[in-house]
Amino acid sequence: MLQKNNNRNSDVIMYFIGKLAPAILGFLNIYLIAKKLSPEEYGEYALIILVLLFFQFFGSWVNQAIFYYLPKSGHEKKGMAIWFGQMTFYIAIIGSVVVVSGFVIDGVKYDIAIAAGLVFLFQIYWNYLSTYYQSCEQSKIQLIATLWQVSIQITFISLLYFFNRISVFGAVVSILIGFFTGNFWYVKHKDFNQNIISISGVSWINFCRYTKLAINYSGPLCMWFLFCQIYTFSDRFLLKWAGLSAELGRYSATRDLLLGVVSIFSMPLLMVAHPMIMRIWSERKAVSEIQLIIQRNLTIIFIVGAFFIMMLSGYGNIIFSTFFSSKYKLQNVEYVLMVGAILFSVASMYAHKSLEVTGATLKVAFLGGGVALFSVLANFILIKRFGLLGVEIVGLLSQLIYFFVASYLSRKYWNVVIPVRRISLILLVVISVFLLSKLVDMWYPLPVANRFPVPWGLIVAIVFSIFSILRFHEISDLFGKYGFAKK
Repeated sequence: MLQKNNNRNSDVIMYFIGKLAPAILGFLNIYLIAKKLSPEEYGEYALIILVLLFFQFFGSWVNQAIFYYLPKSGHEKKGMAIWFGQMTFYIAIIGSVVVVSGFVIDGVKYDIAIAAGLVFLFQIYWNYLSTYYQSCEQSKIQLIATLWQVSIQITFISLLYFFNRISVFGAVVSILIGFFTGNFWYVKHKDFNQNIISISGVSWINFCRYTKLAINYSGPLCMWFLFCQIYTFSDRFLLKWAGLSAELGRYSATRDLLLGVVSIFSMPLLMVAHPMIMRIWSERKAVSEIQLIIQRNLTIIFIVGAFFIMMLSGYGNIIFSTFFSSKYKLQNVEYVLMVGAILFSVASMYAHKSLEVTGATLKVAFLGGGVALFSVLANFILIKRFGLLGVEIVGLLSQLIYFFVASYLSRKYWNVVIPVRRISLILLVVISVFLLSKLVDMWYPLPVANRFPVPWGLIVAIVFSIFSILRFHEISDLFGKYGFAKK
């Protein structure tokens, strides 16, 4: 048991590093690209990446099936692994052709369209291989591949920036090179299982049977994935439709950066929790174990998110001026609306977890479809009148609706709540830190301000926020378990 716990703790550290590296890459990508591109050009780049993200739903159902079936496939494990390889190959080839053709028809330059098609192909394989190793809980292999992918992509985009060659095409090519490198490392690793990229070896009967099993479980999840992309990202297409190209660029760059920040602490928790929850459920262990995992992670998200929102509400423009030029400037309330939507989207991954684990994926798909319909209609009505602010409000409302409805539907399987007293304590500490920072802004001596023109209130907010966050036992216990706290 002790060895198993140590392995899980090691997995968390590796997943944290593995997700921290892409987050750093995201920071650099957004910073360097936004430095060289106008908001309109960044908007064009963001839409290309968004289309690629939309098309990932073609491969998402295969990846979900890996988590659900591979751990319990028994003597059929080799056959199912080969089927996963075959299906991924078909999706990658056909999907890349569709992507290139679609971009060319839409008027995108040929070089950008071809590069985007190759990005789709290698990203499908990247997601597939990463999911496979995650389902096998081989975090070290996944970590090294991620570090290779990130380091090469950072190097390439930095060289483009240094030689003043950043363009939409160059930014897409940097992503292509990164995914190619990561996949190359996976395939060349000495422990690589050749069965998972095989494109033959499964009988037609078994191929059809495995396909039916995967579709029955993952088909609704695939549709859910597509609907989530619609209610999360369709607003960018509507901004383009409304002729708000500059707003599209500012919104995309800001939201991408915020998403990268939130991912630093949220994605490692989710990536470790998901296979653990799936295993606990498959082994028919006590549901209370799953409830504790979800309650702890939701509390961590709420703690860190509350302090993050507090700092953005008071110092959003100061913080973002570090990364973007004045061309990308928004109001503090807009930063709060965007990060609120992102935080609830992360929390929703836990809210619907019981439906996903128990196979009630059709409910998840219907919920995603309903929220997607609401999002598109609401944005269509509000975008002409309120512009970007309307988009941001609808984004937050969509995530709130999904979270609370998913929580309601999940109550049949397990009910996870954060105690009111805990929420009250967190809010009390957040408000206290906010008031302290504002008092510093009002009262620190003018001679000091003139000599050292730095945002002292923001510095106080950051220092006291970090100190306060680490004092909550959900955070301190986490660090203590994983070797960062004093013994």
